[in-house]
Amino acid sequence: MNRNIPAHFDALFDTIEGAVILAQTVWFKNLVADAQIIAASKEAAELYGYHHPSELEGKFTSELDHPDDYLAIKAMSITRMYDFSPVPNEYDVRIILPDGSIRYIRKKVSQIEHNKNTYWMTRSEKILPEEAKPLPDFRYLLTPDVISEWFGAISVAELSRFVEKFTPVRNRQAFKDALTMPEFHTIIGEIQAMTQGLKDSGTTNSTMTAFSAEVVNIGLGQTRRLPDNRFIHRCGNCAETWASNVRNPTQCPRSRDDSRGPKCGIRRWRLATDRGKDCAAYQTDEFLANDDST
Repeated sequence: MNRNIPAHFDALFDTIEGAVILAQTVWFKNLVADAQIIAASKEAAELYGYHHPSELEGKFTSELDHPDDYLAIKAMSITRMYDFSPVPNEYDVRIILPDGSIRYIRKKVSQIEHNKNTYWMTRSEKILPEEAKPLPDFRYLLTPDVISEWFGAISVAELSRFVEKFTPVRNRQAFKDALTMPEFHTIIGEIQAMTQGLKDSGTTNSTMTAFSAEVVNIGLGQTRRLPDNRFIHRCGNCAETWASNVRNPTQCPRSRDDSRGPKCGIRRWRLATDRGKDCAAYQTDEFLANDDST
């Protein structure tokens, strides 16, 4: 087991048999927060559909729990933290296995505060769908400010869905393969900068709308500076978007036919052509269709 855990938990971890994980709250840019698994038993890895604990360690719980259940679990953690109401330490949830299928499990959770950090020691077991009890929902007790203060505006899984949602389909595979942690943090910074005025609304939908408008609707032939001082560009001839350290690239980078679309490679990429307008209109329609379907 790869135990990147405080010594305080070492002995405690060994006292719990079965499928056990230890997760810790982590923050990115004061906007995105999540619980990251830092230790797991072999039985836990198998329960979550992995072959070895190292495959589970490092995952974020928002990526593993069903999205609807994750929101309720997050509310339970906050309610427990502030002692707003008695919160059960045992409950049933759906998890998403690596192949995309759903498994029902029963969790027994200990929420622990240690050195100003929050940890969750969880023992889980598989149950049948008909055995699962509805999750208690404490969201009615929480204001947006309390949720944001304790668990950020969005989770890592929600951020990943943002990246997927607001990236044209033809670019998604490229982003998925090439997105580094600094680029991930850059996107977080973009969301943070664009949602300062939306704090009072306290709704994820408002955050999504602001972010989508900025990323999808960057003008043809335009360049914008990112928080890390790089630049985002959009070709006026094919509506390709790309990030670069160069303010004025010599040409559009789509120099060959690939999964993202036909080649372009034009040097005068700042000039908006009819082809570029058609491509941009198609991307906008595609985004709106995907947005309406969620």
